[in-house]
Amino acid sequence: VVRELVNPLLFRALVAEFLGALLLLFFALTTAVYRERWITNAGSSTSELPLTDAALLTAVSTNSAKYAATATAHLTVSFVFGFTVFCLVYTLSPISGGHFNPAVTWGLAGTRK
Repeated sequence: VVRELVNPLLFRALVAEFLGALLLLFFALTTAVYRERWITNAGSSTSELPLTDAALLTAVSTNSAKYAATATAHLTVSFVFGFTVFCLVYTLSPISGGHFNPAVTWGLAGTRK
């Protein structure tokens, strides 16, 4: 057990896991938080969306920029999440295995895999 803890490859993998989780959270959550700013710059917020079908049809015809901005913001957040995971797995999986969930890391460390 002591030999595994002093192995320099372990520390390299732990640093890669930490860096991967940090970058994933930074890029993905920053985009998710600031998406509201893109929607409000188009003149609305997501809390103003109508609930009934008739109101929805009226609002879409009059406020189509609001809905286009909302859809664009959701797609942007989705693409940032996906692209971030793609880049991190592609670059860090040879070093650490490519899973950026601390629970998975601790589970695999506990079972010595």
